[in-house]
Amino acid sequence: MRPGLRILLSLFVILIAIALIAIPAEGDVMIISHANGTGFLLQKPIIINLTSNATEYKGATFVWTIENGTVSGNYINITGVLRIHVNWNVSNTDYFLNILSIGNGLDKNASFNLTLDQIAKQANKVLNSSETSALTVYIKEGYQNESSLGTIIYNQTLEGPFNMQYPNFIPYYIGFYYEKPPDTNNSVGQYLNFTFNFVYV
Repeated sequence: MRPGLRILLSLFVILIAIALIAIPAEGDVMIISHANGTGFLLQKPIIINLTSNATEYKGATFVWTIENGTVSGNYINITGVLRIHVNWNVSNTDYFLNILSIGNGLDKNASFNLTLDQIAKQANKVLNSSETSALTVYIKEGYQNESSLGTIIYNQTLEGPFNMQYPNFIPYYIGFYYEKPPDTNNSVGQYLNFTFNFVYV
C-alpha cells in the first residue's frame, strides 16, 4: 500500500473512532432542567389556640403547647399541654374564661372527644390532688360567662362527643374556675394535658 493512501486510511479510521466515542451510550444522557412550582398552604383542619383572654387576667399566665398530632383518614388526634400559673397576690378573679378556643378548619361536620390528665407541680415535685381539685375545667360551645360555664371536664375521664356542625361552626371555648388555695402558694403550676380525638363525617 502506498504511504499516502496508508496515511489517508489511518486518518479516516481515527475520525470514525472519534465520532463513535462522541455518541453517548444509552442511559448516559443527562438532562438538566429547572421547574418553577407553586406551593399551597393547607388549611389547618383543627385550630386550637390561646385567645386574647389569656393575657388579660392580672397575675395569671397561660402557656399552650401542642406536643403531637396525627392524621389517619378522617381521624385527627392532637395532644397538648396548657400550663397555668396564678400569682394570688396579684390576681383579682377566680374565673379564667375563654382561654383556649377550638375551631374547625374544614368544610365538613366533625365531632371530638376530650380527655384531661391534670397535675400540679412545685418545681419538679408533683403535688397531691388537693392542689388539682382547686381548679375546675369547663368547655362550652360558644363564649363562656360566669353564669354559663358549660360542661365540666373531669380529670382522667373521656368527655364528649362535642359536635361541630358545618356551615355554622361555633368555636368551643375552655375556661376555668380556680378556687384560691389556702396557702396561696405562688410557686405551684397547674398542668393540663389534653388529648383531642376528632373525626370528620
